[in-house]
Amino acid sequence: MFYSVTCKNPDCGKRFKIRGPLKAGVHKVGCPFCSKKMSVRIKGETQQESAPQPRQTADNVSTPEQVRKKYEQTLASMQASYAKKQAALKETYEKKRAALKAAFDSQRSANEAEYAKAKAAVEAEMQTALNAAARRAQSAKAQEKKVEAGNDAAKGKHIETIDWTKMALGMNGGVMQPAEPSQHTTPKPAARTERPYLIANHKDTGRQVRFVSDECGRPFGSADHRGAGPSTEKAYLKAGSNTIGRYDPMTPSDIGIDGLYDSRMSRCSTCIEVTKTPQGYKFAFILRNSKNPVLCNGLMMVANTPYPINYGADIIMGETRFTLMCEM
Repeated sequence: MFYSVTCKNPDCGKRFKIRGPLKAGVHKVGCPFCSKKMSVRIKGETQQESAPQPRQTADNVSTPEQVRKKYEQTLASMQASYAKKQAALKETYEKKRAALKAAFDSQRSANEAEYAKAKAAVEAEMQTALNAAARRAQSAKAQEKKVEAGNDAAKGKHIETIDWTKMALGMNGGVMQPAEPSQHTTPKPAARTERPYLIANHKDTGRQVRFVSDECGRPFGSADHRGAGPSTEKAYLKAGSNTIGRYDPMTPSDIGIDGLYDSRMSRCSTCIEVTKTPQGYKFAFILRNSKNPVLCNGLMMVANTPYPINYGADIIMGETRFTLMCEM
């Protein structure tokens, strides 16, 4: 038991506690702050020496069993609250996950549909180009067969000559008759003359594109058609290498296209190698330098790789479509 005591020193006046004595009465105590000695009277009954009494517990002091029970209740309440919050978070997570998955599936379906549509459009365009190239090749082949048939027919004809000496002597009854069959002559078949050339059109609109040419009508890439000479609709190929590209006075091409017609075409972009043989011409298309894709008969060209072509070949460079033709 403790007692609260106020120091009687007027200069101090502080309160301090002392442990209660066993007997009531007057006791001498000293102030721990100013060390002043004073007398303090302790009132109360005299405590007799007896057996120790059990310690009394106040109402606000709990027993170990109560403390443990209260701890278990608090723990159970916290666990229930944690489980409830965890369930709510899990439910929110599942909802957000489902929403994101639905949005992703929707976007993926839209992308797949757009890709399929674009792929179908590209395939349709390539198929149209292939069909057009095939028709042009078939037309050129039919024209070539027609010319060959005409030459073969000319080989079988005989030109009948008249023996003017006998006519002068009055032989054969004065009637103009052919001489002996031995004198019949057959002319040599006409030499086959081919002139391969290119024509150019806009790949989308079909508008004709003119080549840069000189005053003689021979196309070349070292002069601007607006000042040096008129444009031509045909670009004849020569034996050997024929470079094709956008007109540039610094890097001229054998066959030039003015940039006003096609600004996407590269300079000295491609080349057609022409080889003359007794059977006719042979052609090889070679991609030299191009920033944009170049198509030949619907196929994407690889740089510096010769690709054999023939009359009717379809070549797309930039916005221009070239077609290889033959003039007999």
